[in-house]
Amino acid sequence: MPILVGAAAVLMLAIAVGIWQFYVRRPSVEPASKEKMAFPLPDKPSIAVLPFVNMSDDPNQEYFSDGITEDLITDLSKISGLFIIARNSTFAYKGKPVKIRQVAEELGIRYVLEGSVRKAEDKVRINAQLIDATTGHHIWAERYDGKLEDV
Repeated sequence: MPILVGAAAVLMLAIAVGIWQFYVRRPSVEPASKEKMAFPLPDKPSIAVLPFVNMSDDPNQEYFSDGITEDLITDLSKISGLFIIARNSTFAYKGKPVKIRQVAEELGIRYVLEGSVRKAEDKVRINAQLIDATTGHHIWAERYDGKLEDV
């Protein structure tokens, strides 16, 4: 759980500081069109947390990566300054190759948080990246390594 709380804090900092830092970079993904969005952008930062990918050798560990995603959605939803898309909406993209632009336009959000989880024995690695879908820029990325008992 400490990993998730730290990730949420870093995410807020990334949104506030990272936007201007990476704004001049060339987009790494195709930007979403605000005109094509199904819903107007909310007046606060809007984030879709996509299901984290299970990178373990064991497909039976899928529940673990889903749990990490759900915990992030829950923890970020507690922050009143954010608009977080519901789990049912984002899990529709699970296991499908989707473009960030597509997710943003279909859900009417500005930011997409995606990542992966690797679990081996008592160790876990979580990779996460925040993308501004309207510009295509990566705002923030981080890797968290720890023991399973710390999650």
